[in-house]
Amino acid sequence: MSDGAVENSGPLNPDYQQIEVYLKHNLGRSIQELRELCVCPGTTEQGALEARNFKVERWRLPDGSVALFAQSPYKAGLPTLLFYNHYTGPLGKKSSATKRHGYLLGQGGVAGSTFAARLLALDSLIASSGGLPINLKWLIEGAEGTINPHLADMLNEHAAELGAEACLWPSGSYTPDGRAIISLGSKGLLTVELRSHALSREADSTLAGVLPNAAWRIAWALNSIKGDTEEIRISGFGDETDSDLSIPNEDISLLLGSVRDHKVRLSERLKEFGLENYLMELRDPQVLLTEFFTPTANISGFQAGYTGPGSKTALPATASARVDFRLVPNHEPNKVLELLREHLTQKDLGDVEVLPIGFPLKPARTSPTHPFARLVIESVTQTSELSPLVIPLSPEAEPMIFFKEALQDLPVVGLGVGYSASSRGNRVRVDDFLAHAKAIARLLGQMAAQMAPLPLEAFSWEEN
Repeated sequence: MSDGAVENSGPLNPDYQQIEVYLKHNLGRSIQELRELCVCPGTTEQGALEARNFKVERWRLPDGSVALFAQSPYKAGLPTLLFYNHYTGPLGKKSSATKRHGYLLGQGGVAGSTFAARLLALDSLIASSGGLPINLKWLIEGAEGTINPHLADMLNEHAAELGAEACLWPSGSYTPDGRAIISLGSKGLLTVELRSHALSREADSTLAGVLPNAAWRIAWALNSIKGDTEEIRISGFGDETDSDLSIPNEDISLLLGSVRDHKVRLSERLKEFGLENYLMELRDPQVLLTEFFTPTANISGFQAGYTGPGSKTALPATASARVDFRLVPNHEPNKVLELLREHLTQKDLGDVEVLPIGFPLKPARTSPTHPFARLVIESVTQTSELSPLVIPLSPEAEPMIFFKEALQDLPVVGLGVGYSASSRGNRVRVDDFLAHAKAIARLLGQMAAQMAPLPLEAFSWEEN
């Protein structure tokens, strides 16, 4: 072909029965590949993709970290999907993944399992049909749970190469009863540190009646932010209506329609933390609406005074606290920061400094009616005995918004392999690993038939 694209006779027709046999037969090999991925993060991922005929580029970020970008040979007339994944661990450091009692355990277990299961799905399609039914692009960067501040710039710089119809995110997990959790968005995040410098040096509490106490300044500031009935008291923060917060009725209906399917997950979580009831004795529908659609203000740390052995009657000169806010659509982190500072000033606490910590994230959302979201839901439904749980807005703060802003509001859907009953992470059930591979194989096959392709210009290279 004159444009260098691979000749394409039309979408492949995967044999899903043959694919399922292949997946089960090659599961052990795939788990061994997962172990190898953990030995040398970055290098092993690159080798695994190159072995499957992907062309891989290494993009270096300003902080010295490296992102891998890979493309399958371009086939004209087929749609393109962007996979996003994390390394199994920090580059240059070994992680681990061990199979034990039906679980994959270890530092790189979740990130590596998502990547390895997707590779297994690709292998099954190639073995069944002789090739991939769609074009694939792959971006791998960073360790799970961290956000590179240069990620947004990298996406903007390479937007042309990353162009695709949709992006499959690695977040998402499986419930104790084996339901896949599909996320269509993520809450935003703002983390701040409140600091008080009340005295030039620490004093003794004999002077507590006449000198200011930095710890009390922080305590009063925290108390002004949130009340004992869990309401956020920041002036202007809660003035938005449901319409302002971009929570469509379709999202609320989707969530409320699955209340019964969430029962096992919600019950197991209470057991894990040794509780009988949720906060404010919320029941199942209220728990879901609060977890997925309500902004939060959380104290994550507090430092002040003397906490060592014995008694010391200190009057703290300085004190600090960390507070994080999980935000819903139309809550802009910078606007919340401004509202918080204005609020403390109005409460005569303007001397308390408010410093942003880490990288603020805006919320992101993909409509459940988008064709790609529907395809993911259908693919999981068709390959599982239990219907998936679809989360319109995950409470996890992830950089989905970077992709949507850089790539023309690209639909982003999260489907992963974690185990939702374990908040400690790094734990994947082998059955869920296999279920993920089945769902991915079905998704790629259905996407070939139901989604229109991008123009050739969205590719940075074509196979000769």
